[in-house]
Amino acid sequence: MRTNELVEYSNGKLTELFSIEDLESLQRTNEQTFAGLMSSRDELVGDVQHDYPFTVSLKDHEVHMKIPPKQYIGFPSTALATIKGYRVSPQNDTVAYTIKKGTAVTVDTLYRPQGIVRLIVSDSIVVRAATRNLADKLRHNSAG
Repeated sequence: MRTNELVEYSNGKLTELFSIEDLESLQRTNEQTFAGLMSSRDELVGDVQHDYPFTVSLKDHEVHMKIPPKQYIGFPSTALATIKGYRVSPQNDTVAYTIKKGTAVTVDTLYRPQGIVRLIVSDSIVVRAATRNLADKLRHNSAG
């Protein structure tokens, strides 16, 4: 696991100011703040995503990660149980749709504020499903 540490050399000694696991980018935004992106696993299928924004206060060296409200996942999965949702058509009509156990799906985009995820079935059927209790119905990324 990659860990990045920012240290300060002062009065003849090194002091760790903060550390971040899986740092993707870091830049100073002003005199008192660093900001960047870090990697973490999403809560739906546990796939590693590289777009979690964070800030670091240089006053107290506190790291604050933010959860993106909309996040592209793009993880191929399998329905471990029946998933109920709504098929989205090109005309923006929504029709109730059931994804059967064993069906291959792609977890496309997670919309956290709305509590929904966009699933793609058979490369062409787009289904929106509620994220509540959905994590147990999808195969997770078990790679370490």
